[in-house]
Amino acid sequence: MAKKSPARKKPPAAHKTALKQPALKKPAKKKRPQKKPLPLAPASAWNEAVPEDERGVRFFERLGLWRIFHDDRGQTIFTKATLEKLIHKDHEERKEWFKRQLESAISPADKKEVRDQMAREKEARRRDIERGVVALQETHVPIHDIDLRGRVVNRDKRPQKDKKKKFTERAWRYDPHGVWARRLDELLDTYAIQSYELVGIMACRTLLTDLQGLPQLEGVRGLVDKMTALLPKGIREEAIELSRAWRYSLGDTSKYASPAKKLALGRWYNATILRQQVEIEHTSPGKPSRVRRLAALGTTFDREENAVYLLGSEEDSENPGSWKWPVQWKFDRVSSVTPVNLKNPPLSAIWDHPRVRAARGPGPERLDISHLYSDSVGSFFRYGQPTIRLELLVHAPHWIAWCSERPFHPKQRVSHETCADGKPQLRLVVDRCDEEEIASRLLRLGGEFTVVSPPSLIKKLKATAAAIGKRHS
Repeated sequence: MAKKSPARKKPPAAHKTALKQPALKKPAKKKRPQKKPLPLAPASAWNEAVPEDERGVRFFERLGLWRIFHDDRGQTIFTKATLEKLIHKDHEERKEWFKRQLESAISPADKKEVRDQMAREKEARRRDIERGVVALQETHVPIHDIDLRGRVVNRDKRPQKDKKKKFTERAWRYDPHGVWARRLDELLDTYAIQSYELVGIMACRTLLTDLQGLPQLEGVRGLVDKMTALLPKGIREEAIELSRAWRYSLGDTSKYASPAKKLALGRWYNATILRQQVEIEHTSPGKPSRVRRLAALGTTFDREENAVYLLGSEEDSENPGSWKWPVQWKFDRVSSVTPVNLKNPPLSAIWDHPRVRAARGPGPERLDISHLYSDSVGSFFRYGQPTIRLELLVHAPHWIAWCSERPFHPKQRVSHETCADGKPQLRLVVDRCDEEEIASRLLRLGGEFTVVSPPSLIKKLKATAAAIGKRHS
């Protein structure tokens, strides 16, 4: 009795096709080539301008189409009809809708109009699918045209008609072993990236460009370059185009991108990580340049001022082993940073102050930078000055909106009120803030505010207004 041949595994239900799939010969086992490292995107790719006519508009559709082919792993021969069911989730719903329209149509003309509409929609959807497949093929995604016997053919020379002179439907099969298939594998498996996240990655490239000159750029840029290299040029450019819908900035730090500035900031950055001391050459306004030895405690970036500040502590020259309160040096005025191979002192060696404490959590002891700036709006702090409780009334509608939508202070509380003349006003309360910083920020509001408390701030504002008036009399 002849042996029964083993049952062939059925493809997934979602990928069934009307075309019969021919038996495939098992290829001879070849030695698996060693995986070559993927090339990184060229530096020019970070600032390239995509020509207007190359900008893509069908990114998500094409990525979704590629994903259908890729997940199938070459098991199914796809046609426009089979892809239509997988791509358009409303396929069955539309069929039912047209069926109901035909049943409710009264005259032959009405029925013809429904059939024509159905045919136009089907043709438009299938034409889009074919264009999408061709676009993927042109970016070297391994989707092959297949003839009636399932053999790979040149897409320009594929048979247009069968033996009965009927037009043949176009058919495709995926090669899961192609270069771009392997790269998509890596993108999906190694990085687990989805289509919408690819757009985010391309936006991240633009965002990182704002960090020119900062050490953070080098670490993240390498990873983004690796992911970028896994995309064909055409699809990458479409993702870049979509990412242009977002506009944002951390601030232009390109002033730190010169070799000297990058070297200095890189050395400071490493010193803060390794908790080591450095010497900086710093120029204060109106004073000559001076070299200072600092315990490198941290770095802060102030978006409002578009400036990087170095946080460090100097040793008390009169009491060796005792270190002064941490202060900030604007990096714009620092010309060099030199490591001195000495460990930072423990925080217990720094002068005692409520603002100076260790950050919570495991790991080595580090300065709590957030607590240092906890009373500040931005990057302002002064020692030896008491904080104030601010109560403020804002009168003009546009400033009321500004103080609510863009917080005047991170820890503010606001309440909307109506003043005696029936007009709206905003009461803004901050329990702890720096008087000097707040006084300068209040001047942004013009004359559309009233300080309720404290009296010291009211006195300071009156003196400032008098000095401005006298200067402009």
